[in-house]
Amino acid sequence: MGDLDADGTHAELTRARTHLRPGWAAELKWDGFRALLSVDAGKVMLRSRRDTEMGPAFPETVAGAVQLPDATTLDGDM
Repeated sequence: MGDLDADGTHAELTRARTHLRPGWAAELKWDGFRALLSVDAGKVMLRSRRDTEMGPAFPETVAGAVQLPDATTLDGDM
């Protein structure tokens, strides 16, 4: 990130908000991995956007996702 503005906020954050179309929302992507989690017949799959298996790197997420109902799909960042 860049220098702080006089009010202590990051200049990039302020500028990012000013370039949105009316009615649009956005958030900055910090560090992380895009992931797709799916539950099918009790089996949890956690994969990257390039279809790499991510479950071994995030065992707590996989263990918690077992509680989700079948046919659940979540798309987000880890």
